[in-house]
Parts: sequence; C-alpha cells; structure tokens
Amino acid sequence: MSPAQLARKRAQDREAQRMARARTKERIESLEQEVKELRQKALSHNNGDANTIQRLLQRNKLLEDELACWRDYVLPVSGATSPFQASAAPTQLAGDTASMVYPFNCQPEPDLWAQNNSLMTGGGVMAWQANSPVPNERSSHCSNAHADLAPPFNDGADKSFNASGTRALAILPHITSRLAARILPSRNGITVSDLTSWNPKAGSDCSRIYGQTWACVDPIRSFNFDDGSSQQWKTASGSFDASSKSLAARSFSNKTYYDVVFNDAAFEAQLKLPSGRGGNAGLMFRASDIGSGGDAYQGYFAVISASGDLILGRVNNDWREIGRAKVRDVAADRPFAIKVVAKGDYLSVYVNDMDRPALSVRDGTYKSGRFGVRTHETEAVFDNFAVSTVVFDDFERNLVNWKIYDGGFDARTKEMVAANVQSGQIAYQAEFEDVVVEADVAINNNGNGGFIIRASNIGNGPDAYRGNIKYHLRVKAQGDYIQVWVDENLVIQHRDGSYSKGMTGVKVFSTGAVVDNFTIQKL
Repeated sequence: MSPAQLARKRAQDREAQRMARARTKERIESLEQEVKELRQKALSHNNGDANTIQRLLQRNKLLEDELACWRDYVLPVSGATSPFQASAAPTQLAGDTASMVYPFNCQPEPDLWAQNNSLMTGGGVMAWQANSPVPNERSSHCSNAHADLAPPFNDGADKSFNASGTRALAILPHITSRLAARILPSRNGITVSDLTSWNPKAGSDCSRIYGQTWACVDPIRSFNFDDGSSQQWKTASGSFDASSKSLAARSFSNKTYYDVVFNDAAFEAQLKLPSGRGGNAGLMFRASDIGSGGDAYQGYFAVISASGDLILGRVNNDWREIGRAKVRDVAADRPFAIKVVAKGDYLSVYVNDMDRPALSVRDGTYKSGRFGVRTHETEAVFDNFAVSTVVFDDFERNLVNWKIYDGGFDARTKEMVAANVQSGQIAYQAEFEDVVVEADVAINNNGNGGFIIRASNIGNGPDAYRGNIKYHLRVKAQGDYIQVWVDENLVIQHRDGSYSKGMTGVKVFSTGAVVDNFTIQKL
C-alpha cells in the first residue's frame, strides 16, 4: 500500500470510528430517555394490574442491561486508537459503519417480548431494535482470509460451513484485551485457556487481541465425512480414506489427528474393527509433538480390541499402561461408540454407555493437546466424531468466574464450601443450552443441596430464579429431557421444556455443603 493509499485508509478509519461513536451516543441517549419514560409509566400503573407492572419492570431491566452494555463495552472501544498504529497489526477497515460488527449482543432477545404487543412498534419490530446504530452479528467462519488471529478452520473466506456441514463460529471483537480475556470466554461457555489455544497469536493473556480482529470462540466440533473428505485432519502415519463417507484406516499402523488444541474436553467417535485381526484401535487425546512412528508423540491413547480389552496408556515416545478394563458388547465388524473425557487430572473412557465410564484414572502428565485416532496392527473404520468443551473447576483459584446471589460461599480450602444458611445460590457466569453438569457434593445437615441449570433472573431466596459423606451428583439436560444420577445410579428422568438456556450453579437450602470437581460439558 502506497503512502497516499495508507493516508486515505487512515482517514476512512477515523471517519468510521467518529460515525460509530456518534451513533452509539445517540443510542445511549435514546435508551436513557426510554428508561425514564418507562419508569414514569410503571409509577402511573402502581395501583393497576400486577402482571402489567411486572412486565414493565422486566422491560425496564432489559433496557437498563442494554444501556449498561453499550456504555461499558461499545462506547469506550469505539473510540479506540487506530489499529494502524505500531502497537497493532494493520487490518482492513470498512468506511461504512453499517458493516462494523460488535461482539456483544447488547439487545435482549426479541422473543422475550413477542407476547407483549403494547411494547412493540409497527410490523412486529421491537422499538429498541429498530433504532440500533450497529448490527449485532456473528460471523460463522474462522478463515485465513479474514483472520490474523484464528487458525484456518475453513479453507475459504466465504464458507460458513465446511464440506462436512460442521461449524466454526467466530466473533469480531471491538474490545480491549482486558475485556477479551474476561468477557469472551464466559459469554461463550469456554475458558481463557481455550480462547488462547484456538487463537495462538493472541498471546497467553489475550494481550494481542485488538479491535477489528477475529477471535475464534467455537472451533468445528463434529465430523461425519459425508462429503468423502478428511481435509480438516492431518495424517501422521499410515493411510486414511474418507471416500466411503467414514474415516477408514487402510494399513496396519495408522495415526491421524484434528489439528486444534483442546484443554478440558470430551472426544467421542464410532469405531468398527475388522474380523481376523489381532490388533487394536482407539482415540488419541491431549497429544502434542506428533510424529510418524506409532508412539511418536506425547499424550494419551485409549485403545480397544475386538475382544473387549480396553487399555488406557500414556505415551512419551514410548508406551506405558495406566489403566485397564474389560468391556461387553464389543465385537468385530460391528460399530460401537467410544468416548474419552479429560478434565484436569481426571481421565475417563466410555464404551457404548456414554453415561457410565468403563475406566477412570487420575494422571496429570499432559494438560492439553490434539485429538485423533490411532490403530495398531489392524485396519479400522471411524465415524461420527464429536468434540465438546468442558469447563472444569477444582477451585484451586477460589471462585474465579462465579457469582454469589444468595448466602455465603468460599473456596479458600480448594473446595466450594457453602455456609450453613437457610438459602444459598451461586452460578458460573456463562450460559449453556444442552449440558452435562456433575460434581462431588456433601451436605452437613438435614437440608438439601444440588445444582441449578438453565437459570436466569437469579435472586435472593430459595426459589428466586427460573429456568459429610460425598456423593457424585450428575445432571444431563438435552433438549427437554433431564436426567439425574447419584453415584452413577440413574434416579430421575423427566421431560420439561420450560427453559432451554441459562446459567449453571449450586444451590443449598437449610444446610451447609462442600462441592468439588465441578464440571460443565457442552453437548
């Protein structure tokens, strides 16, 4: 770019930022006026219908939240210094602010007010949406053409989906690195480690996430090879073929992997072993320094034979067994499901029954790495891969990213301890839809304690929200189907579609409690 072109681009950038600031200021002033009028309207209905008053108060709360979002996140960063300065990487900017994208959905979801016609403008459009100065959008691709942070999850700039129909969400933050490290992970149900792993150029503390740069918050997480391609995978040894719409290992020693680093996560696949072979195959996870030899990597390998011998091994350019089990319902020429879950030092392997581990060990040698598959002295066919991120908290850092809504909670002992109170509620600050939540829970009185899921509007009191022997409590919410396990025993199955999304946390009633190894797995 010539000096003249660079000067024009800088001028366009300054003008775009000036227009964004002006329109954002207009939006804030409009919100302030609407909040003021709504409060007056609520006061005038003070002796009226209780439902009307409640709707007005809820509408007021949504407006105040949006107003705070614009003040805190959008206005400060829309006045940020130009990314053409030496401290930031040059980035293509649009002169028209209509093409600028902000990272946070400051506005409430429209369907929250779809039933309240008195608060809507003509044509069914929300008043606060009709006047929004900048669109709230999320790009659905992480590509090199747009990103100087994100890895090449898709191979084309204009592809929202890769050939297998899997998704890679991205977000375009106009925010500071300090906000990126705090807000982006919690808003997307991931950890800071995930954010930095998927955006290696961002730096370990997100200090190199600049305005107008892409940051990946959800890499492609499922593969079914229906397009006959394995383009997202890297083969380290052997031969793989996806032309049969599954991933087939064609030689006797094979190894391929998905080249994205995950921290705490679950990885599952469908596996079929051929008859007449004496070898084994399985899932490689938390792998790094992957080379061409069979044991040429560092990480773990969950391997199974057609006779049902399940072995978990740790690899450091050699093999060391760390766990073994015998599983049923595994046979040659018949597909079966296998899954590994790695959270902190806890490693579990599941075969067919995805709710009860066949093998669990504790080993903290490797904390992160890539997922893949490997075969030893056999061919094999893999299909229907899925990776889901896990939020795991053993409370080594006290209550980071938790918010107390009622009662008293503390984690200075490296366990979450709830005070012996009439009511206590605490929630992890991220929203989830379909999840598995589990933890070790002990109560110390005759009251009760457990999880809250898909919760919103959390307040004081024992039910103010919507949506000494330790027991392992586990809850799975998928669609409208909710299941509860206590010490691996399924005790509750229920269908309820009242709430589809919300925060997850801990609740106690008339007791104290101790909670540890809190886990949230996105499904």
